[in-house]
Amino acid sequence: MIYIYIYIYEDEEFAGELFRFCAKAPRIGHSSVFLVELIAKLRFSSERRKFEFLMETAEKYPNIFKREGMPRPDYIYEPTAQRIFEKCPVCGGTGEPYHCAFSYRMADFDYPFQPFKLWMKCTGCGNLYTEQFPEEFLALSERQKEIVPNENSENAVSNITSAHTLAIWSDILNKLRGYTDKKALLEVGIGNGELLSVALEMGYEPNAVEIVEESAQRVSNILGIPIHCGDFLTFKSDKTFPIIIMGDVIEHVTDPEAALKSAFSLLDDDGVLWLSTPNYESSFTRLRKFTDPMWLEPYHITYFNYSGLEALLEKCGFEVREYSVSSRYNGSMELIITKK
Repeated sequence: MIYIYIYIYEDEEFAGELFRFCAKAPRIGHSSVFLVELIAKLRFSSERRKFEFLMETAEKYPNIFKREGMPRPDYIYEPTAQRIFEKCPVCGGTGEPYHCAFSYRMADFDYPFQPFKLWMKCTGCGNLYTEQFPEEFLALSERQKEIVPNENSENAVSNITSAHTLAIWSDILNKLRGYTDKKALLEVGIGNGELLSVALEMGYEPNAVEIVEESAQRVSNILGIPIHCGDFLTFKSDKTFPIIIMGDVIEHVTDPEAALKSAFSLLDDDGVLWLSTPNYESSFTRLRKFTDPMWLEPYHITYFNYSGLEALLEKCGFEVREYSVSSRYNGSMELIITKK
């Protein structure tokens, strides 16, 4: 019976009736698990009611997720302080509930994120944003420091996904050579250091900004280069760059417009910005609909479609020169951008 959602997924009326039945059912023992699993998979007009029901259940039964077969079989729900986005972080418009997702099923889920996530759709710009995000994670933006390699870390190694990832970055840098032959490069958000490593191999002069201090120190140790640790929204530099790389960053920031304006000020007048981010109207998401793992991602704050992102880029003084479907992440778009 747990698979009944496959047949009612697109039947909004039936899904709503089933939700109302489940909401009245007693939540006792294993029945709570069943109700949570079922309701989390339903799609109907009252996504807020679904979110509130699921969070109420988590608060009443915090051990409900503690079982084998889940990404975190030891997880016990604990309430944490959340920032409420009452307005769209992209344009300040009003949002409407769009989709309630079961974030606990994501492999990288961890405290202090909530097990369920309510995505809102802005009635103004059409972009999406999460209604709540943990304050504890946002507090990372208060850090500002320069990270230098630790001399005692000569045995540090990276956990790169595959050599294929390095080849993809090589292709991207080769494509950017069609826009500039300068070698100074700024990466915003360093991941596991793959792009920086490829840039070093190809003769670039890499610079980087990373908000997570542990990641900045690890990659600095591995590659032997300094990395600025801090929020890109407050990053300052006494120089500009011919190339800026923002790979899967814009969806993490609280103010996407401010981030793009910062990139504009840091980019040479004839420079090039490379940007990637999930596209909630991508070909992959159109095919997978709400089974796309993108919806479960706890760390993301905003999602764009192409027209919404293009409009914001134009507002910030940019022009999109190339659009590509990402070969790095399913459902992401990759853009090559220059100043107007």
